[in-house]
Amino acid sequence: MLNDNFDPEKDIFEGADYETGMNVIVLEKCVDTETGKSNALKRIEQICDVFRLFEHSKSNFFINDSYYKVLDNNKKMYKGTIGYSKEIVTKFDVIKNKENLEYVKQFSTFLFANNFILKTDKEVLIDSLHYYRKAFECKRPEDKLLNLWITLERLFLGLNLFPEKSKFERINILVRSFLLERFIFQKGWRTYNTINRLLQSKTMHNGVFIPEIILSKEIQLKANIGEYLQYPIEIKLSKFINEIPNITNEINNRFYIDMLNDTLEFYINHEKAKKEIEGILKILRNELLMIYRQRNQIVHNASFDEILIDFHINQLQSITTIIFYDLFKIMKTGKNLEQSVLDIYLNSEQDIYLTTKDKAYLFIKKL
Repeated sequence: MLNDNFDPEKDIFEGADYETGMNVIVLEKCVDTETGKSNALKRIEQICDVFRLFEHSKSNFFINDSYYKVLDNNKKMYKGTIGYSKEIVTKFDVIKNKENLEYVKQFSTFLFANNFILKTDKEVLIDSLHYYRKAFECKRPEDKLLNLWITLERLFLGLNLFPEKSKFERINILVRSFLLERFIFQKGWRTYNTINRLLQSKTMHNGVFIPEIILSKEIQLKANIGEYLQYPIEIKLSKFINEIPNITNEINNRFYIDMLNDTLEFYINHEKAKKEIEGILKILRNELLMIYRQRNQIVHNASFDEILIDFHINQLQSITTIIFYDLFKIMKTGKNLEQSVLDIYLNSEQDIYLTTKDKAYLFIKKL
């Protein structure tokens, strides 16, 4: 319908109200306009599924297909509706966040405009994102929970991994693999962010603004933290972890000293790391099991626990979002879906192994 030189940046809907929506231009080569319109709408729906991964507002994404224009190879309209839509649709606040917009562009390009992704993997990801979006936009809580669980099933149950296990155990093993790596990183980042905030936030003391805690410039620079950093800079968490003994020598707040020592112990003491990881995996399995029972109760008995379901929905939303983000990071390097999931699983198993061999200190190399 359009040649390859078509400029998508040029607005052909003059006066459109971008505060309540946006116009979308789709390049679609087809034999007739109705097929082209149908294919274009399908593509826009799929892009909206990707949008939902980065935009979690309560507004639904609505496509108003009552107003459209079809252009020929000379960019002239030869079919379509007159005027433009003034109907209030959803507000795409995500567009104002340049970082999120860049993620959407990268994810969409990866999913729809590359040749190395397997057709079967593409179908799985598109279907999974569809149910993920449905979970955010449907109204009834039981539908939200079911759609999020379907997202996990669609992602994982088609893989040739642990076929001898039950459906729940397969999902449990793979979900914990994604979350364990996050836990190991976040343990240190939570402490880093707390100390960094205290160094950069100042309070009045005897008429002078001073930081909540004070560290020498030398220690701050070595630890990649504090007010002397020149942004943008790539923060290496390992530098902060290695400097914790020197940091605790310079501050006198017992609460923050204990927090720093607890963080350091996790990364260098295999017994502590093993205990915390075993605890978090046990909690995660129990929570997933509770969610799975809710799912079965909805499917088989048409009922659910009204007190816990919102909590379970929030958990599943966080879990599925993390999984999509991490899969994208690995798959865009050229690995297929099964290889990517297997990589994450093997990394998590290696982490667990390190805690049994007095090698938890190797966690620091991952940071």
